[in-house]
Amino acid sequence: MVTFRNLPIKRKLRYAMLITAYAVLLVTLSIQSISDLIKSRASLVDHMETLAEVVGSNAHAALVFKDENSAKKLLTGFGSAPHVQSAFLLNAEGEEIAAYHRSNQSPWAFSIKEPERAVTLFSSTRLHLYRPIVLDQQLIGAIYIQGDLSPLYIELTENLLLALLAALISIILASILASKLQRLLGKPITELANTISQMTKSEQYDHQVKKFDNDEIGQLYDCFNEMLMQIKERDQRLQQHRENLEASVAERTRELHSANRELKDNISELHEAKEAALEAAKAKSAFLANMSHEIRTPMNGVLGMLELLKDTHLNPKQQDLLETAYNSADVLLLIINNILDFSKIEAGKMDIESINMNPAEIAEDVCALLAGEAREKGLELSCYTDVDLPAILQGDPVRLRQVLTNLVGNAVKFTKEGEVIVRLNMLEARENRVKFEFSVEDTGIGIAPDVLSNLFSAFTQADSSTTRKFGGTGLGLTISRQLLELMGSDIEVSSALNLGSTFSFVLDLNVSDSQALKPVNISHAPEGITELTVDDNAFSHHIRILLVEDNMVNQKVAVSMLKKIGLNPPDIAADGKEAVSMSHNQAYDLILMDCQMPEMSGYEATGLIRKRESIHNLPRTPIIAMTANAMRGDREKCLASGMDDYLSKPVKASTLKEKLTQWLINDPDDNNFKSDIKPVSETIESEDSLETEDQDPILDMTTLNTLKDIMEDEFDSLVESYLEDAPSLLKDIQNASKEADLQIMIRAAHTLKSSSNNFGASLLAGIALEIEKMGKDNQLSDAIHLIPELEEALIKTTKALKSL
Repeated sequence: MVTFRNLPIKRKLRYAMLITAYAVLLVTLSIQSISDLIKSRASLVDHMETLAEVVGSNAHAALVFKDENSAKKLLTGFGSAPHVQSAFLLNAEGEEIAAYHRSNQSPWAFSIKEPERAVTLFSSTRLHLYRPIVLDQQLIGAIYIQGDLSPLYIELTENLLLALLAALISIILASILASKLQRLLGKPITELANTISQMTKSEQYDHQVKKFDNDEIGQLYDCFNEMLMQIKERDQRLQQHRENLEASVAERTRELHSANRELKDNISELHEAKEAALEAAKAKSAFLANMSHEIRTPMNGVLGMLELLKDTHLNPKQQDLLETAYNSADVLLLIINNILDFSKIEAGKMDIESINMNPAEIAEDVCALLAGEAREKGLELSCYTDVDLPAILQGDPVRLRQVLTNLVGNAVKFTKEGEVIVRLNMLEARENRVKFEFSVEDTGIGIAPDVLSNLFSAFTQADSSTTRKFGGTGLGLTISRQLLELMGSDIEVSSALNLGSTFSFVLDLNVSDSQALKPVNISHAPEGITELTVDDNAFSHHIRILLVEDNMVNQKVAVSMLKKIGLNPPDIAADGKEAVSMSHNQAYDLILMDCQMPEMSGYEATGLIRKRESIHNLPRTPIIAMTANAMRGDREKCLASGMDDYLSKPVKASTLKEKLTQWLINDPDDNNFKSDIKPVSETIESEDSLETEDQDPILDMTTLNTLKDIMEDEFDSLVESYLEDAPSLLKDIQNASKEADLQIMIRAAHTLKSSSNNFGASLLAGIALEIEKMGKDNQLSDAIHLIPELEEALIKTTKALKSL
């Protein structure tokens, strides 16, 4: 495609000059034409205005006396004006007095909205001129003239044709001048281009070009000549360097041939050494395998005989010696087995099977096997398995059990106190294959960062002191890693000195075609996880409890009770809405639910939790009502909302422990809410109890002392929290009574009653209960009458607590 860029320089110069000339002429012609049009129209308007003024001034008498004949004679004077097409003389009401028409054509329509205002208007072929006629500052009429623009357009067309003729002559002259100028300017450049083309074809760069002028093109010639000189010098240097390089290459080639001969000799020697080393390694592995096998046979006999000897009658000293011998033989057999496995792997004789197995069952069996050792050290050994993991997979159960036994055994061995946790989590499920992870966590001695790199080396432990203190050959982790590599996996470790370690590996196995077993569903374990715990305590430290309570005092009391029982601090939700969100994001073993809370009550929250469990087919989480509502119907209301049990505040630690034992340890099928909970009259306070008693004490010391035992060092801070919250709750009740807001009054009275009961403030709690009842019965005036008593009771309670 031919473009301006690809044109010869001559044509580019010519086109540039012509385009410039054309553009200047076009702009000049356009400006001249527009200027002529504007001037001509202005001149016509001036002429027409003069005529209108003359006729208008002579028409005063005709308009005043309404003399139509005189008016017509005045308008006939427009016949000498060729531009006037029509003219009208109008009275003050806009009615026609006289008219003039140059031809028989109908005049253009023209309407005037403001007769007093002069109007000048151009249409496509007409000029409309309207001028009012005023006498003694009073409108007596007007003159309206229509002018023909055709003569004006004819005159402008003639002028434009003359301008175009002049422009055409200018273009011809510009073309002639451009042709001469382009030859003058383009010749030096063309000459230079031809010279360069000839040099390129002949590859001769030792010529010089002769310049024409001393302008910029002349400078270009000078630079080109300088470049030619440099190219000539460079070629000479290259030729000299080429000659030297050929000699150097020849010398280097001789040296390379010599080096290659030496390298071949070295490779041959190294290959022979490698073969010898491989033969030595195979011989060593074969020797170890044979020796360990030969040693195992008599060791099995020794262990068998010692086992039989246990069944005979021995005195205590003989029994002690027998146990020592048996344990020593057992350890020795374990070492021999490790050496045998290590030698098999080194010799390449270890085969991995692919048969049906149950990974969860293997993990639980390993934990059960090591449970005794963990119990002797006071450790908690827990096993969590993902219930979504298919029960039967295809793998090597023997080698998997061997790896797990080594990892869990090391965790128990190197942990003095705390816990060891085995987790089995499914990572990814595909068609007929699953990827899952084993992890073993402990709170043991940990591993220093500088020894992690050598952790999996054969016959190596963290340091020499570890070997002396804990024993072992240092082969266990080496064999475990090699077995996992044969299974297509690898082992990873993260550890911190004196904090513990975590060993993990991932397996990707086929699901067995004979998959028939269902995942074990252990109740009250975290959602999607089954748990096996080896612990002498009634409760596992890994139980997750959610406490839903809006009152800070009640939160602290409940946390201390759970800690006293032996559980970890619970997660806390300040209202029902937050509880629903937290239970959605985290599976809990049990929820302690308050009923009266802002934002969302415990009843609503329970309903939403049960609805989510039903929709997604999730395990039912036990929910225990833990509320200060102590009236008839509260128990039934809790049951109807979906709760499983009921605790009335103030809650005793022993009662709470019984309920937790019932729902977390016992078989949940044995828990029957209706039969387990005592009748309302036995477990909660009667509605009329306060009315039948003469006077409640300010503080129930039995309840207060019990709270002291539970809270221990935190009792004083709990009292301070209560003394801060109680006046605020009283103020809420007072403000609610003034604004007649029963909901705020009921909630504040309920919270004050609940927190006061925790301290045994019976008098204050009783009055708060009465106000709560009256609020629920819409008895606002009766509740207001009790507020002074509530204030007095709070003053007495505050004084009593501060005097402790």
